[in-house]
Amino acid sequence: MKTFIIDENLPRTIKFSGAHKFIHVADIGKQMTDTEIWAFAKENDFIIITKDTDFYNRIILYGAPPRVIWLRLGNVRRKFMEDKIKYIWDTVSKMIEEYELIEIHDDKIEGLKLGNSDVH
Repeated sequence: MKTFIIDENLPRTIKFSGAHKFIHVADIGKQMTDTEIWAFAKENDFIIITKDTDFYNRIILYGAPPRVIWLRLGNVRRKFMEDKIKYIWDTVSKMIEEYELIEIHDDKIEGLKLGNSDVH
């Protein structure tokens, strides 16, 4: 079972589905910098879910692990984000096996692996 760590820039109440474990950064019990989140995820083999461009920059510079799911949905309501994630989560769960970075857009999902990009 994979464990996903949800970045603090996403609501603590956001819901994800599936037989995975999800923890929010706030549940760890201390405020963490992006560097600390990155190190924590890497050390514990967690996958980061974020809206933060900084994690995209880190994975491009340093590679994986950790893997990153980057929500590029802009400023949207939590309900819209949850509905979108619920609709595509099975695809994302399969893609994270193959790709280090998954970018979720309004109209597509992109996977990045070692400089190669695929759109689904």
